Amino acid sequence: MTTEDYRKLYPQAKIVLNHVASDDLNFRVFEALGCGACLITPFVRHGLEDLFQNGKKLFIFDQTDINSLVKLVQTLLATPALRQKAAISGHGATLAGHYGYHRAQAFASRIEELITFGNALTMVNDRLKNAHTICSTWLRRLYLHHAETTESLPHRALYYNTAQKYVSKGRRIFAVGMNSSSLPTAKKQYLAHHHPQNAPTPVCHPERFAVYAPYTSMR
Repeated sequence: MTTEDYRKLYPQAKIVLNHVASDDLNFRVFEALGCGACLITPFVRHGLEDLFQNGKKLFIFDQTDINSLVKLVQTLLATPALRQKAAISGHGATLAGHYGYHRAQAFASRIEELITFGNALTMVNDRLKNAHTICSTWLRRLYLHHAETTESLPHRALYYNTAQKYVSKGRRIFAVGMNSSSLPTAKKQYLAHHHPQNAPTPVCHPERFAVYAPYTSMR
């Protein structure tokens, strides 16, 4: 993992060992392969093996089996030709189909297809019917992330308020009785911005708020 210029760092590595936070197919896969590095990455779903063949374009390991990871690393370090072959193959696959303009082309083609075959409106209506499920399942975490990281106070409040709409009935962001220093920043800012009279005091009073669940329950 790096916050520096990975384009300079990754090509210097014999092996790039990827780490995933939530069993996600992260950008580091494409960054490492795009730099021509030999990549070892954990098994995740989301189509990883559909995009890059294990053992040929990258190497996948089971996060529950550290011994097999150690053996894989030892094998690759001892076999430069194997590392180089996979790095070249993975790099070629990334250049051929996994840059931003490839995604843009695929997106544009899909839009044209929907317009041409006349089912765009049907798809829109289907999405609207399932809007709540889509937002509560997929978008709520993104709203919470922006509520914590966006610099603009009004935008933080907007993201927080939107996330609140997609919480299960009877649940909110923080637990009754938590002191104000433990409250999520976005919650404090939301109250201060929209309800100054309810801005967090040193202790949150039950009569002021309904039933609340820990903030982490929304993530």
